Amino acid sequence: MVSVRQYFQNIVKYPFLYTLIICITVSSFILVKYRWKDGDWKRTVQSDGCGYYAYLPAIFIYQDLQYRFYRDLKHKYDFGDLSGNFLQTENNRHFNRYFCGTSIAIMPFFLLATVVSYFTGQDIDGHSFIYNAAINFAAIFYVLSGLYLMYRLFSRRYNKWIVAFVCTCVFLGTNTLTYTVYHSSYSHAYSFGFICLFIYLADRSIQKRSRASVIHLALCLGMVALIRPTNAIVMLAIPFLCGDWKTLVDWFKVAIQPKVLVPSIIMFTSVIAIQSLIYHAECGLWWADGYPNENFYFDRPEIINMWFSYRAGVLLWSPITILGLMGLVILMIQKPFKGVSFFIFMFCNSWIISSWWAWHYSGTFGMRPMVDFLPFFIPLICSLIHFMNRIWLKTTLILLMSAISFVGYTLNKQYMTAIIPWDGMTKEKYWYIFMKTGGGYAFRLFEPYRPIMPEPKQIMIKHITFDRSSHDSPWLEPSSAYHRDTTVHYSGFGLKSLVHIPLNTLSGLEKYYTEIKLQAYYTSLYNKGELYVNFKRAGQTIHSEKFMLIMPDFKPNQWNDLRYSFIKDFPPNWIDQVELEMHNGPNLPVYLQKLEFTLASL
Repeated sequence: MVSVRQYFQNIVKYPFLYTLIICITVSSFILVKYRWKDGDWKRTVQSDGCGYYAYLPAIFIYQDLQYRFYRDLKHKYDFGDLSGNFLQTENNRHFNRYFCGTSIAIMPFFLLATVVSYFTGQDIDGHSFIYNAAINFAAIFYVLSGLYLMYRLFSRRYNKWIVAFVCTCVFLGTNTLTYTVYHSSYSHAYSFGFICLFIYLADRSIQKRSRASVIHLALCLGMVALIRPTNAIVMLAIPFLCGDWKTLVDWFKVAIQPKVLVPSIIMFTSVIAIQSLIYHAECGLWWADGYPNENFYFDRPEIINMWFSYRAGVLLWSPITILGLMGLVILMIQKPFKGVSFFIFMFCNSWIISSWWAWHYSGTFGMRPMVDFLPFFIPLICSLIHFMNRIWLKTTLILLMSAISFVGYTLNKQYMTAIIPWDGMTKEKYWYIFMKTGGGYAFRLFEPYRPIMPEPKQIMIKHITFDRSSHDSPWLEPSSAYHRDTTVHYSGFGLKSLVHIPLNTLSGLEKYYTEIKLQAYYTSLYNKGELYVNFKRAGQTIHSEKFMLIMPDFKPNQWNDLRYSFIKDFPPNWIDQVELEMHNGPNLPVYLQKLEFTLASL
């Protein structure tokens, strides 16, 4: 019988077990705390993820590759018509613009969710909680499986505890965490897993130089391309994985033999052909352009922005990659062929990624296409730690890496809790919310929803003149003129009334469209100015709408055009007055001008 001591000694032999325990624990916490809370599980499939996932319910449940079933589901789950995110038209028929590789990767988990739904009496519709949870589990499985392959491969060359630690930091300290646990329906977690498999199979093929190993590598490359076509550039990493010129030549001689090359090409094209078959079933064409108005601009890549910008730069949003680049420098010194090969591969990859028309891939947390290639940073970071030949240097670097990973984890948490917006980040905003996790920062940097005013029944527009003669006198006076040059300086604290509008001429109505236009000038992003629109009855506030005077494109020390609008329903004769108030924090001044307040009955 195994003693307790022997049991723990056996556990210590497998450092990656700790990686699994930590990563699964953190993933479970995020799922329960953020992704599955208050019905947010319905948003697991959203944006690009709608198209990546849609093949599965379309084929296995509805047998409808025109995706008409989403018209019914939009009412059932109140998430709108998801097909609008991915449908294109050819031959007067619809087709899915996204490649099907992600759906193929998720398919085993989807089928398991279908079986569970059947035996538990749940709806078999592809979008119930069980199906969304299956997508979460699928993403976690592929990423952790990929990390395990990286551990197995690189623990042969580096200390296995170091490799396990680096794998843990890559998962928790980069945007891999968000695109694995929170945005599980996107392609990146599955690309991550299959690129890890490609690296592992490539190393085995390089070592064995056998016909079967090259064919297996080609099959994996086909799956990598079927998930995200541009990721086929991972083939350029072969020289880096070979390590020297002689090994590369020897492997290449095996790979180009007809008995190896021909079946490898057949395997690769057979996988890609799956997409052609689906296109033909959808719209009658063997190939279709899913991005007719969206292109790569290879003559003007945004490589600097891709790596260094505050909007989506790799180094700022996955800061542990900084250590990877430091490891690359060491690699170039110690093994020039390997270091230069990696640089060429990553430079070409960066050129392609940053040449997309929206180089920042708007609607993103960090540079999300780079999530797929983060496995390559594992050996770079391991080599950096291995290079430190003194214990105190290794210890210092590991502590530094732990601190950087904690920063990366905090960035992920900020994104999941809506402190970091999905787009429009700037230098000022990055440092304004840096390491801040309090609930008071949620949505502060988000651009508000702006509905367009429907055809009104009655409309009342107030152009406001600022009274700057005295801070003690009334701030504003309703006026028929629009005084563009008048401004007011306000550095007070608390609420200040801007305007009161009686609703005598609009009384008896139930729905109001409200719009505010103004210009604001801040000296610092740390201003906490807020606008309140208060609907009152008999002097009591019945309902209040709050807007932050910070927009995603806000810039300090210049005038910013702001517009807020919303529609609100009330019972007849319930509201008799609307009030606009301003609240500003202490010590930091704000300037306002060109205020226009519009109230319309609908």
